Formats: sequence, structure tokens, C-alpha cells
Amino acid sequence: MSLKADVRRAGDARDRLGSHLDEIESRFMPQYVWRIARDWAKHSAKRHPAAWTLGGTAVAAAVLGLLGWAIFSRDD
Repeated sequence: MSLKADVRRAGDARDRLGSHLDEIESRFMPQYVWRIARDWAKHSAKRHPAAWTLGGTAVAAAVLGLLGWAIFSRDD
């Protein structure tokens, strides 16, 4: 093989690798991940509404408890 053929093959491989890495990077973009998480949550909430209601109530109670503790604790 000649040097030009090797350089051309390396360039092609570099271009393919670049396109693969761009695809992987686009799948980890926050908008893409957020959209997948939102769609999953909507689907799961339709299938198990009681679990989501209980979970949401538990999270709200925990947040309110932490806020109350932070506001009314006597620690300085």
C-alpha cells in the first residue's frame, strides 16, 4: 500500500469516528434526555397513577418538613 492510501483510510476512519461521537454526544444533550424522561414519566403515570400520587405526596411532605426544620430549628 502506498502512503496516500493509508492517509486516506485514516482520514475516512477519523470521519466515521467523528460522526459516531457526534451522535453519542447528541443523545446526552439535556433537551434530549429531558424529553425521554418526561415521556417515560407520563407513560408510567398513566399506568400507575396511585403510585405517582403517593410518591408525589411523600416528596411534598419531605420538602415541607425540611423547609419547616430549616426555618424553625434553633441551630445557629
